[in-house]
Amino acid sequence: MDKLTKFEVKILSYLDKKIDDTSNKDQVFKILKDEFGLDKSEVLDLYRLWYYNKGIGDYDTMEVDREGPLLNFLNNISLLNSQKLNNYIDTLYDENRNKLDSLIGGWFKLCSNSGDVPCLDFEEGNISISLERDDWENYFSGLGDDDLWKYYDAFSSYSDSYEDIETSEFDYVSTNDETVEHLETLAIMSGLSEWPGKDGKSIVETEVSDFLEKVLPKEYYERVVDDYIGEMSIVVTRARQDSVRKTYSEEIKYDTNKSSCRYGNYCINIPYDELIEIVKEKNLLNLSELKDAEIQPEVGLEDAYYGEWMDSDGVNDVITELNRSLKSTIEKITESEDIDLEELIINRKYVLDLLNKLGFKKISDTTSQGEYYMARNGIISLYSNDIDFKNNKVKFTYDDQTHIVPIDELSNWVSGSVLDLNESVRFNKKIKLLKENYNLINKISIFDFDGTLMKTPHPEEGKKQWEEFTGKEYPHIGWWSKPESLDDAVFDIQPIETTVADYLREKSNPDTLVIMLTGRIPHLAEQIEELLLLHNISFDEYHYKGNGDTLSSKINTIKSLLNRFPNVNQIEMWEDREPHAIEFKQWGEENGVNLKVNLVGGDNELVNESIDKKKTFYQKISNIINPPYFSDLKSLGISVSEWVPILNIVFGKDLMVDGETQTCTALINKNNSELVYREWTNGDWADFDTTQIHTMGDINESVTEDLIDKVSSKLKPPYIYNLFSMGFDYSDSELILSKLFGFRVNIYDDSHHYSLDNSVSSATEWRVQTNNDDVIYVEFADGYYQDWLRN
Repeated sequence: MDKLTKFEVKILSYLDKKIDDTSNKDQVFKILKDEFGLDKSEVLDLYRLWYYNKGIGDYDTMEVDREGPLLNFLNNISLLNSQKLNNYIDTLYDENRNKLDSLIGGWFKLCSNSGDVPCLDFEEGNISISLERDDWENYFSGLGDDDLWKYYDAFSSYSDSYEDIETSEFDYVSTNDETVEHLETLAIMSGLSEWPGKDGKSIVETEVSDFLEKVLPKEYYERVVDDYIGEMSIVVTRARQDSVRKTYSEEIKYDTNKSSCRYGNYCINIPYDELIEIVKEKNLLNLSELKDAEIQPEVGLEDAYYGEWMDSDGVNDVITELNRSLKSTIEKITESEDIDLEELIINRKYVLDLLNKLGFKKISDTTSQGEYYMARNGIISLYSNDIDFKNNKVKFTYDDQTHIVPIDELSNWVSGSVLDLNESVRFNKKIKLLKENYNLINKISIFDFDGTLMKTPHPEEGKKQWEEFTGKEYPHIGWWSKPESLDDAVFDIQPIETTVADYLREKSNPDTLVIMLTGRIPHLAEQIEELLLLHNISFDEYHYKGNGDTLSSKINTIKSLLNRFPNVNQIEMWEDREPHAIEFKQWGEENGVNLKVNLVGGDNELVNESIDKKKTFYQKISNIINPPYFSDLKSLGISVSEWVPILNIVFGKDLMVDGETQTCTALINKNNSELVYREWTNGDWADFDTTQIHTMGDINESVTEDLIDKVSSKLKPPYIYNLFSMGFDYSDSELILSKLFGFRVNIYDDSHHYSLDNSVSSATEWRVQTNNDDVIYVEFADGYYQDWLRN
């Protein structure tokens, strides 16, 4: 023991005046360094003296332990057995709590039955530190952020995360003698005399996968591959986790997996002799400073994880699984009455010969989807894996769009006689429609999904409800293409009963093909079909939107259905979007198809409103608009979805929007792609239709309420000038202005008017009066106007 020097007394007294809390280490260091110019070792010594002696007594007369109370404390307890150690700590806790708190510091607590962590416990031979997960990760794990997930996967008893293995690994499949026996069995069943490994020949890469793909139905082949890859995923994951556990256990100094925790979920034990060396080396003032002392070495798990693959046990496991899967497949084929391997091989040969006759050229045979073929015209391409030899169907890409058709129809596509479709279809696996039954179908009933079959949520309210349920921000911009929009854990999605009643009626007719046709994308197919099955709703076919807009996709699907079912004489549809319903009905009339549309209203009940009424509305609008048409339609408040149907009437052609940009929109003729009309956002326009020039005609009958509502809600002053420019006559303009002003009005031309309420002292081009002769609006020849109700 020793006494303080005068300088030390002066410094400690100064710190007492400046700082109240001894744990404010950073501020103490700043004062001693900046104000007194002391070096690091001097600062540490003085801070230690002040930390342990503040408030104990008079600095001039007290005796101090210059070696350090923490080291003395650790040296003392390291010599005690368990009983004496407990007594010593208890006595210190009861009689000198301040000293014990100073030794432990502010971050740790003494471990107790309260379970508060982080805490430490003084045990015989070592100190035990108990931690929660975050504290262990940040200060005592020795792991970086990129390695923590590898550690947890390796050490967790509940890990169900497995490596993603590419299916191309099946090209390098491992085999043994039993595998060759199964391959021989499949060859015999298929009428073949060759198989991989025959007569002890070595098996080269892709030989087994090519053989199995050749002799097995597609779904059986895919199951064998999935079984093999799945087992491979397990054994690779197991090997990598074993490597991670071994590496971490060898390189970490204080391993929580080797400590038994009484408190917290993570704990480490540090022997006293090692702890004393840490305190000396790191100049620790109290045990809480262990948190930032970096006592664990950095352990990198990257190489340990990714440097490992299948070990010998893993290879044996995947071979065992392959043999099990092949044996199971052979048993299923043997038991199945509708699978003939020899017939499948004959079909394969027929299809490959057909591709050759149709001028397809094999571009590549090394893709993950099998051999890649391209037609001579460069428009049609397909992969051999997408040929369904059992059901005689083929999936291919035509002009960047995917289609599935019977193999015999492929020649029509190559010769260009098939329409460009845009559909993705899934067939009900429980319903097998034989080819000979196609001729029995005389009606197709088509049901939309959203708002027609099911009351699905709309984006605005749906996103809000999803966020309220999950407590998270909705993660996407879009809605209809996202699985969250159909989350039945969040939304109570129920069928629309009136539509379901019609569905049940149509389903009972054996000569009717009942399908679902939705604008939803194929990615949501399983989610949609499971939701329907919850309510016992199933269809013969499920059609989803491919690329492009929903309306075009649905019309193209109808075309495809009519090609497949030649004896259909009626199509009936259920649809909730009125513009689409109008387009379907109009398409049916123009193409001689007996097509009926049931419009499902906003209240989700079938409505009897005639769709022909909408056509009358379109005809009326076509008579009053002038170029620039888009601008004129916009000023009338006409929905963008209705512009093309209206302009079809104006030009007398089937039009579509093409080349739409931020500055210009063009219309072309669907039949021959000729440019018909173009309009720029600055108001410029060009009419390229030389065969018909649209002229504004008078409206022969009174405008409909629908049109009055639209025009009055969008009409801008000068009112009368704009109404007459749009082709409305006096009577119709009076109806629209009556709607605008909220009571019956009359229009008068060039006159003088004087009244007590409103004075007009000069000639007006037009004036608008009430039935009481009050002038409420005037409009002058120079374009000036005055609206008393709004000014």
